[in-house]
Amino acid sequence: MIRWIPIALALIFSLLVSPGRPVSTEPGCLSCHQGIESPGKTHQFPCGRCHGGEEKADSKNKAHQGLIPNPSSLDQAPQRCGPCHRDQVRRVRGSLMATSAGEINPTRYLWGAQPREQKPFLNRPLEGYAGIPDPEHSRQSVDDLLRRRCLRCHLNTRGMGRHGDWRAEGCAACHLTYGPDGLSQSRDRAIHSLMNDIRQGKQPQRKGFPLKHQFTRAVPTTQCLTCHNGHRVGMDYVGLAERDYEASYRFNAPDGESPSLIYGLDPRRMPPDIHQEKGLGCIDCHNGREVMGHGPVAHRSGDQTAIRCQDCHGTPDRGPKTKKLPSSAGGNIGTGGESVVDSRGNPLSHLRREAGGTILTSKLTGKRHRIPTLNGPAIPVEHRITEHIQKMECHSCHAFWSYQDFGFHLIREERADYRKWDALWMQNDPQVQELLRQNLPHPTGQWSPPRARDFIDGSFRTGIWYAGFSYRRLEKPIFGINHRGRTSVFRPMSQFVVSQVNEKGQVLMDSRILKTQDGKPGLGFNPYTPHTIRRPTRPCEACHLNPRAVGLGNRFIGQEPNPKTRWSGPLTFPRKDGVPIDFEWEALVYLEGKPLQTQTRAGARPYNQREIKGLLTKSKAYKGWYTRYYQEKGLY
Repeated sequence: MIRWIPIALALIFSLLVSPGRPVSTEPGCLSCHQGIESPGKTHQFPCGRCHGGEEKADSKNKAHQGLIPNPSSLDQAPQRCGPCHRDQVRRVRGSLMATSAGEINPTRYLWGAQPREQKPFLNRPLEGYAGIPDPEHSRQSVDDLLRRRCLRCHLNTRGMGRHGDWRAEGCAACHLTYGPDGLSQSRDRAIHSLMNDIRQGKQPQRKGFPLKHQFTRAVPTTQCLTCHNGHRVGMDYVGLAERDYEASYRFNAPDGESPSLIYGLDPRRMPPDIHQEKGLGCIDCHNGREVMGHGPVAHRSGDQTAIRCQDCHGTPDRGPKTKKLPSSAGGNIGTGGESVVDSRGNPLSHLRREAGGTILTSKLTGKRHRIPTLNGPAIPVEHRITEHIQKMECHSCHAFWSYQDFGFHLIREERADYRKWDALWMQNDPQVQELLRQNLPHPTGQWSPPRARDFIDGSFRTGIWYAGFSYRRLEKPIFGINHRGRTSVFRPMSQFVVSQVNEKGQVLMDSRILKTQDGKPGLGFNPYTPHTIRRPTRPCEACHLNPRAVGLGNRFIGQEPNPKTRWSGPLTFPRKDGVPIDFEWEALVYLEGKPLQTQTRAGARPYNQREIKGLLTKSKAYKGWYTRYYQEKGLY
């Protein structure tokens, strides 16, 4: 029996280190990194081909000379990834995830720092495009705000080192998955030893580590959420919403003391999107070209989006559009056959038309999903109304809830005055949270001056940006016309109210609403696509005969026989709260069609006077469809 023990031990050891690189007794990388996983079937290269360093060195210091820890970072990717992935590297460098153009330019426009049609700034110079200016040179506060609070989530930065918020930069930001704690589960002997030391508190965790030394194309939704958290598309997909920042809105864990934090937030749980509930990941809708870009530098949010609801679900008149694929097409999903195409005509190889319907094979799980189509045998009333199909985005009815953050207050302080922010520390800004965590436990005389890092050049400057909202809502969205000429959910994404206090405590700016260079208020109220789709639709009266829904705010509108004498008045007065506007936060437009707030997407607008009148009037057509709607539901 004893003679089998060495054999059994050898077998156990082989299981522990596989699947991975073979154990090496020779000098070089694998003499320390025994058991490390292969990056993937298509990346069976010597370590130095990607990571540099000295592969045959006999000590750690010599081996790590010239080491490139992340060869997929955007400054290394052209040399390291480019020889095999030249097109992907070229496209991703101009993508919105890499350049932040969709965040920088609308914000600078609303603050009056640039005209609407200016050639966009990027977070770094690229092929004829300028980088966002240094605030010391531009003298624009908005550049300081962007660089030190907003631009922390692009492909040139790492994750923020919080629960759920660990990731790498560059290509690895998506294709190398991280756990919520940022600790590795690799069988690499050296990394395994380091992880044990961190878990036992023998070493601090200074950075995050991928779960394994393996690339993946099946990028999980949790990886997307390392950037798409907060009130952005993504967190709504999984049914999470930020609570208000004030401490009284927080919800403690079952122990009654510690909040349940993720992404530096204490989110409330909401109904998730039906696609998430059915097991689809982000990548099952948004393919590589949408995420990594189509080639040219993208100028604004939405430029890369190609997928539409009707691409998969069709319309009441037809099924999804398809394209015949050659027998060699389709990658790992399948070969040949008819593939569904997106709105730009690009084939979606994981979506096939088969006998009896449309089948989506999940790129995340491999599971086959039968897609319901709108041209089935029983078409509901809502889909039989031509105006709904031709003039509305599907989410206008099917979005179950939507982020609505009214009155985005920002204050830049250069003095140490932290006590008043104690109850507002959960601001989804890691620098604010860390500054308050370090200083609040100490007497005021020991407080350090506020400083924050510039996420573009890494420098530190005096001053910190705090934030808050007048109030937040999730239900009963507001509507307008988007850049495609269709009714869409609108949301107040950037209703900026700005204050500044210098190091002496002097108020330099107090609750100011800035003006754009073309004279519009710096209050951004834009089309939005809530990722909260559910099968039940909004009832008729959620849009029709509803002043708030059409952008008039929470108004009472008297039903006088003569429309000219119809009275309308707001229910709240922000001016009495110290904000220089004479209309409600929720009002997009006056009754006569005059816009009150600003859309940064060209072509987007509130409803005009004719459209408002039509939506607030009980026409014969409306009465007929309304009656039929409730009759078919058995409620009339």
